[in-house]
Amino acid sequence: MVSPTAREKRLTWLAAVIVCGCSLAQPATAEETELATDAFLQRLVSPNRDDKKIAETYLFRISGETSGTIWCDASKIKTVTVREFVFEYLKKQPTSRMQEPASSLIKEALATSFPCKAMK
Repeated sequence: MVSPTAREKRLTWLAAVIVCGCSLAQPATAEETELATDAFLQRLVSPNRDDKKIAETYLFRISGETSGTIWCDASKIKTVTVREFVFEYLKKQPTSRMQEPASSLIKEALATSFPCKAMK
């Protein structure tokens, strides 16, 4: 049996550190990666695919986190419909609200457009 070289030992140790570090990392919540509403809207309508993807991912993360709590019928609604309703709601907001966190206004838009029925 051949003993591992110093280089192999270092690589094994480095791999273990990377694996442990990655497993401890928590996924970012919408609030931790907050966008102002105007920045969110700019990205949502941007011709840049990366910007648009960031905004859409942000929107669908928030909608996924809040589905069934502040808004309902997610299973009956198409992704495009959610995007359109949120976009239209945000466009109607006064300029004074554009610096508010986009997550707050997105939640408002979802709750207004797709309210949950009262429990009987």
